[in-house]
Amino acid sequence: LAAENKALPLEELELHLDEAIMREAPRLERGQNLIKLLAAVAPLLGLLGTVTGMIGTFQSITLFGTSDPKLMAGGISQALITTVFGLIVALPMLFCHGLLSSQSRNLLMLLQEKSLAQLNSMPVLANTATTHHEQTKAAKVAAQTGQVRKGETSGEALV
Repeated sequence: LAAENKALPLEELELHLDEAIMREAPRLERGQNLIKLLAAVAPLLGLLGTVTGMIGTFQSITLFGTSDPKLMAGGISQALITTVFGLIVALPMLFCHGLLSSQSRNLLMLLQEKSLAQLNSMPVLANTATTHHEQTKAAKVAAQTGQVRKGETSGEALV
């Protein structure tokens, strides 16, 4: 970007680079919210399964009493399995979200650092190339019209 816009002032180049980096941020962060949402919803679905399993267990106790543990085991098993699966889904997704979020932040910081380093390594020619061109043109006009003061060069008269 800097190579394409050498005629722009450094401040304007910096703004263009910041805009380019900000345009890349959504691409880097795409999908992270979905992972975060699934990580948050998975334990809730596990909890929902736990509640429905326990409701089933209590309904079988109401209908048949506590004499047959096999009737209660199905509801308790459903409650425990859904809780486990909710946690099995949520925990890796939380780690994945944290990792992806950290990597995208680090990449954006790296882009920012490299772009600023590139800007700082660019030579500065009398503020900008455009200003330098204008100064040269004005110096020629001043030299032709005799507006340069005694003891000054034509470039000093403009500064």
